Amino acid sequence: MNVLLTNNHLMTYGGTENWTYTVYKKLIQLGFNVDVFSLKHNVTFSSRFKNFYRSTPKNEYDLVLCNHNSCFNLILNKVKYKKLTFISHGTIPYLEKPLAGADRYISVSKEIQSHILKRGFESDVVLNPIDLEVYYPSKPLNLKIENIFSLCQQQAASNKIKTLGINTFQIEKVRRELSHKDYNDSDICVGLGRSAFESLACGRPVIVYDYRGYNGELYDGIISKDNISELIKNNCSGRRYKMSFSLDQIKSDIETSYIADTDYYRSIAEKYFNVNKIIKQLIK
Repeated sequence: MNVLLTNNHLMTYGGTENWTYTVYKKLIQLGFNVDVFSLKHNVTFSSRFKNFYRSTPKNEYDLVLCNHNSCFNLILNKVKYKKLTFISHGTIPYLEKPLAGADRYISVSKEIQSHILKRGFESDVVLNPIDLEVYYPSKPLNLKIENIFSLCQQQAASNKIKTLGINTFQIEKVRRELSHKDYNDSDICVGLGRSAFESLACGRPVIVYDYRGYNGELYDGIISKDNISELIKNNCSGRRYKMSFSLDQIKSDIETSYIADTDYYRSIAEKYFNVNKIIKQLIK
């Protein structure tokens, strides 16, 4: 099967960029012929793909998995294909707005599914894929939390986490590539979306918290087997309960929710975010 993946930009290690790379690698492993197309790119990221197109792809495809409506119009009018699937990753960015003409629409959360349904587009929910062979536990958790890994995009949010009084380290810069080693040095991680999913894959509990300019301060508690089915409805974005930061609340949540068992958190990732399962949903 010939497959085309598209993404408006392939320049940094953001959500849709990592989605594209994760799906690409798995399709290649399964024996598919995969091309990748992007309107904006740099060598650092585009060199990861063997068949990368900087201009309109000329091959014929059995399936196009299209991120972003900027690519969608070009594919719809200039590329030969049998089936075209549009994937929506958010409710706010204009690039995530679906356009008419696809054979199938996919949303990465229930929240997005409801959002685009109001605009006349029915879609299937397919969660974000995580490569569990890349992200995995390599260190046990301490019986009590000794280290926190902040993946917050706003320094102000990381500063609030530091008020918990627990050793806190953070990424050197937003949107850099992370390895399983980065996560495994911590006992608990703080972040939203894909950061949360990779943390779980590494057997780390997650405080769903950050500050984002388009949403403000967002806190949804600590991910557990009891609440994950609710939190993924909003892609672990902090928008499920929309609580504000409360030092006492987070301390209480840590005391009552922390389980020093990497297998417990890893099993959540295996159930919901395993790329092997999600690829089957994407190409069915």
